[in-house]
Amino acid sequence: MSASGTISVSTGTPVIFLVDDCDENREILAYLLAPLKARIVEAQTGEEALSKVRETKPALMLLDVNMPGISGFEVCERLQSDPETRDITILFVSALGDLENRMKGLTGGGVDYISKPFEPQEVLARVNTQLELYRLRSQLVERNRELEELIREKDRFLDLAAHGLRHPVMQIRGLIGLLRSGQLGEQGRDTLVNTIAGASERMNHVLNDVLEVHDLETGSMALSPEPLSIKPL
Repeated sequence: MSASGTISVSTGTPVIFLVDDCDENREILAYLLAPLKARIVEAQTGEEALSKVRETKPALMLLDVNMPGISGFEVCERLQSDPETRDITILFVSALGDLENRMKGLTGGGVDYISKPFEPQEVLARVNTQLELYRLRSQLVERNRELEELIREKDRFLDLAAHGLRHPVMQIRGLIGLLRSGQLGEQGRDTLVNTIAGASERMNHVLNDVLEVHDLETGSMALSPEPLSIKPL
């Protein structure tokens, strides 16, 4: 995941994209990764991978470095430059195990490097680690979405509460002004006092609602469960 990017979360089975011009290599990788809870998608060239990537929305891509046409490094560069694909986790796959190529892959956007010929346990461990990280990041994104929605709901509630308080406050201030004028008889004063009492009661209900929401959010509300007949409800 890039520092400024966002993860495209898939709620279904994560996709592992195998990109290699060698059919045998893709078959071996698909066999090794079969125990993982993931769907395998394949491409034979970098161009094919780029044409399929938006449709498949992979969690991980195992990307061969040396392929006909554009190389794995160039595929990675194009994916990294696109906001829709820059968060795909890329593991380079190559027989080129020298330090220079490893550094080029890791600094170019890859998170790990798998060498050929494949070591089954190493492949499974490296891919599984990245898949678990993807799942954890996806869960975090989902929790953040839920939190943002709760914040929006709270803001809407507070806005309604503010509107609910504004009217009775203005009403009470106006009625108090009439009482102070001394122009009302006893009956008129009684009527105004009752109206003020009603407005203050409405304010009290709104404030109680706000306090209940606060208690629910902080977990300090004491609940008293009681049996209830469903039918009347």
